[in-house]
Amino acid sequence: MAQLTVLERFLTKIEKTGHTDLWNGTACWNWIAGRSQNGYGGFWWDGCQRSAHSAAWELLMGPIPEGKDIDHLCRNRRCVNPAHLEPVTPQTNILRGKTLPAVNSQKTLCPNGHAYDEANTCHRNGRRHCRACARDRKRRQRLECPERERAKQQKYEQCHREIRNGRRRQQRASGHWK
Repeated sequence: MAQLTVLERFLTKIEKTGHTDLWNGTACWNWIAGRSQNGYGGFWWDGCQRSAHSAAWELLMGPIPEGKDIDHLCRNRRCVNPAHLEPVTPQTNILRGKTLPAVNSQKTLCPNGHAYDEANTCHRNGRRHCRACARDRKRRQRLECPERERAKQQKYEQCHREIRNGRRRQQRASGHWK
């Protein structure tokens, strides 16, 4: 008996559904072989385990472009139909899913109701921050702890006095100060 090719072996592990799982008018090809805990199919090929949808793309469409992930357009993790798959950047793949970053990226208002727009949003450490909320927080801190604010102000004034005095010393030394 002749050995199956990789493609033939792959095709024995899919079930082309009829009308149950449709996306864009075409049926999903559900992976019926082994799957991971998170629901993605796995396929052993060239001595390593690969995700079934990535193997489907490589076997039926060609190499996956560098820096791209294969995304399920139909949102069915078992599907290996290349018409339902698309190479996208990892960020696009994450934002299309049902992940916390995807949910947060869709929010247009901060928890206090301020708009996440160009003027009111700053980005630090890969996160959005509301400028209006930051201003309100600083204002509350100043009102709640006037001693700390006074100490900050005194330190600020002392620092500027030292800078001014340092400049005057420099100017005297260079002969520009009379």
